[in-house]
Amino acid sequence: MRRSLLWSLCLVLVSGVLLVPSTSVVGEDKAEVKPAAAAKKPDKKAQKQAGKKADKKAAGAKQASPRLPRHYGDVVTEDQRERIATAFAKYNAKLAKLRSEIKAMTAERDQTIEGMLTAEQKSKLAKLKADAQAKRKTANK
Repeated sequence: MRRSLLWSLCLVLVSGVLLVPSTSVVGEDKAEVKPAAAAKKPDKKAQKQAGKKADKKAAGAKQASPRLPRHYGDVVTEDQRERIATAFAKYNAKLAKLRSEIKAMTAERDQTIEGMLTAEQKSKLAKLKADAQAKRKTANK
C-alpha cells in the first residue's frame, strides 16, 4: 500500500497524473488515471524531497546507475557497469510491458468472476472490501 502511494507521488511530480484506486467492486488493485488537480496534493515533505532531486539534476549531478546484483560491484569494470545499465534499461522496459499485460489480464479475470456472482453476493463482497479498506486505513495511522 505504501509503495503504491510513493509511486503515485512520483507520477504526480513527474507527469502531473495520479493513479487513484478504482471504485469498482472487483479488483481493488485496479487504477484509473485522474488529473492531478482532482487528487490531493502531496505533502510538504514529498515536495521538499522532489525539489532536492530536481536541484541535483539541474546542477549536473551524475545520474546513479542501477543497482548491481549482489557481489557484482567488486568484480565488474566501469565499462561493464555501463553495459549492465543498458541491459537493465532494455529489460525493465520489457518487464513493464509484461506487468501491464498481467494487470489487464487480472482485471479481465476479475470481471469474469464478478459476472458469476448474484446481486446479493456482489453487495456482500463490496461491504467486506470496504470494511477491509477501512481497517487498513486505521492500521496505517
